[in-house]
Amino acid sequence: MHTIMVVDDDPIIIDGLCMLLKRIEPTSVVLVAKSGADALGILLEQPVELILTDIKMPVMDGLELIENLRMLHFQGEVVIISGFDDFELVRKALQLGASDYLLKPVKSDELERVCKACFERLQSKRYRSLALDGQASTN
Repeated sequence: MHTIMVVDDDPIIIDGLCMLLKRIEPTSVVLVAKSGADALGILLEQPVELILTDIKMPVMDGLELIENLRMLHFQGEVVIISGFDDFELVRKALQLGASDYLLKPVKSDELERVCKACFERLQSKRYRSLALDGQASTN
């Protein structure tokens, strides 16, 4: 079971993404935030493995959210989902640490591919962490 957060200010997008995620990852818990600031508040209460965030939102946009996540040493994955096909936005998001960048409207197979890749990276990080912990305790 995974915990995923959808961060978007458009209720139609939120509903659509939540529906797709429940089909792709039926056992996942899907949380919703309407801005980057709301997302940070939720993260203080509950751990999240994957964040799917829009870029353009009021209060705190997706890029500002990623910057704040870096300062908080967030260990999960972040995927930008945006209606803007702008190379500079993509580049900035990836420089800040986003795992991927999907264009709206998001296709189900594309979202599934990206989610699986994110969860595989998280699993790999966990195994590496366990291996390093095991080595440290034997030294």
